[in-house]
Amino acid sequence: MVTRKELLEHLLKVIEESAELKMEEKDYGTPLVELGLDSIYAVEIANEMEDMCDVVIEDRDIAAFRSINDIMTYFDNIKK
Repeated sequence: MVTRKELLEHLLKVIEESAELKMEEKDYGTPLVELGLDSIYAVEIANEMEDMCDVVIEDRDIAAFRSINDIMTYFDNIKK
């Protein structure tokens, strides 16, 4: 399974490329919508996580992916 650090680095890379901006740790709580990423993008993130972590993410859980912090919290909880 992928580590938390690997997942975070991958997510940051994908978000930075999609939103054309440089993410800093202070931005991890910023809603993805404010970064210019819509709910369709949250589904893409979920698909990336499923592939990287070899898990299935329920559609209802994707709604919780509002920020990088939220995504990483979800990841932390599935690893337990």
